[in-house]
Amino acid sequence: MGEIKSTLDLVMEKTRHLTLSKAEREDQRKAELKRILSGIVQKYQDEIFSPALAEKEINALKETYGGASITDSMKAVILEKLDLNQDNAKLIFLLGSATGSDVSRLETIVDGYRQEIKHLSEKRTAEKKKILAEKYLISGTAVVPNLESDEPLRAELEKIQSAYQARIEEEKAKIGF
Repeated sequence: MGEIKSTLDLVMEKTRHLTLSKAEREDQRKAELKRILSGIVQKYQDEIFSPALAEKEINALKETYGGASITDSMKAVILEKLDLNQDNAKLIFLLGSATGSDVSRLETIVDGYRQEIKHLSEKRTAEKKKILAEKYLISGTAVVPNLESDEPLRAELEKIQSAYQARIEEEKAKIGF
């Protein structure tokens, strides 16, 4: 009676003679490095790794993968994770410390975005409270307008976000992403 082979055995028999080209091996190496760096950055964001431990892990990878490719991959991983609607302080710090990049412009852009959003929200809250007080005679410290349902505010926020996102993209290009 014949032997029953697993799918893995069949695949291994059919692909035994195949080898990867140098470019394919390099692509696999870059993808593996990017996965490892993404894990380190995520652990750093989740506060599993301290800044010192994250840098130690990155330095250990430099010995294995080479310093230049680590720096470029690290820039790519961190810059992909930047999001204007989240706290980016840790990512920007790691970008500066691990890659030696000048991140002052990036910090300025992110801070400017936060301040502009805060100012616009406070302004719109005051306007809404004034309307509630004058039109409906509702006032007091417990009155909190629902800004999430305010369409004009949301439209303005989207315009601000797209403008700042364009500035972030320009800065990413300058950093080398």
